[in-house]
Amino acid sequence: TGSPFKIKVGASEVGNAFRVRTTGKGISEGITQQENMFTINTKDAGFGGLSLSIEGPSKADIQCKDNEDGTLAIGYKPTEPGYYIINLKFADNHVPGSPFTAKITGEGSNRVRERIQRQREAVPMTEVGSQCRLTFKLPGISAFDLASTVTSPGGTTEAADLGEIESGLYGVNFVPKELGVHTVSVKYQEMHIPGSPFQFTVGPLKDGGAHRVHSGGPGLERGEQNMPCEFNVWTREAGAGTLAISVEGPSKAEIDFKDRKDGSCHVGYNVSEPGEYRVGIKFNEKHVPDSPYKVYI
Repeated sequence: TGSPFKIKVGASEVGNAFRVRTTGKGISEGITQQENMFTINTKDAGFGGLSLSIEGPSKADIQCKDNEDGTLAIGYKPTEPGYYIINLKFADNHVPGSPFTAKITGEGSNRVRERIQRQREAVPMTEVGSQCRLTFKLPGISAFDLASTVTSPGGTTEAADLGEIESGLYGVNFVPKELGVHTVSVKYQEMHIPGSPFQFTVGPLKDGGAHRVHSGGPGLERGEQNMPCEFNVWTREAGAGTLAISVEGPSKAEIDFKDRKDGSCHVGYNVSEPGEYRVGIKFNEKHVPDSPYKVYI
């Protein structure tokens, strides 16, 4: 009897993340392929659960040793250089300084990086009443399952003419009736294709740059070794600039680039080893939206 019981808990016993201290070089910097150490001191922080995660360019194996004196020795071993985010929480709250950023230098594992760069010219300005075309490559599908609409800046949506130009290459054709940004939607079996909906400016471009580049295609999602992994990049809305494509992973990529001269291009890459690859797309040295892509081959 006597339930519920009253238990007095002192303020010093309740977990307080602000009283956790971290020391050691490993919290802010480190070297690949070796143990990078730091210490967590929870002596004055009361009772609470501790959670630690490290995110970055590679998986980092974490070792944790309880020193039995209210401190923990932490070691982690990343295999790739770059910036790593260390999240450290005590009693469900970030400790002071968390999330920490650690700069890891040194050699990577046996990852190979291949990069190509191409200059992109600004596409001639389109006018009201002129023939407009947006192209994309999507091999292995039937044109009968494709449908396209164009929505004008004023909000009018109309079906667009869509046809196959050559094997696997399709074009959406429309004649705009007003100036401004039009939205072109392309669907395959009722689902947007990668990259859709697209923006298509009639008249002068409002602003260019990497944030205006669109990319999409199966080669940015998955692939098979010794088979072309293909995707499209649309730079029309970004204006003139330098487009760089990089593929990094367990084997060297052969990168094939085809400029369609209409503000879009087709990229294919071929790798010989399975594993995780990173595909980077940069415009004027800035990553485009969603880049870099993680692709499992």
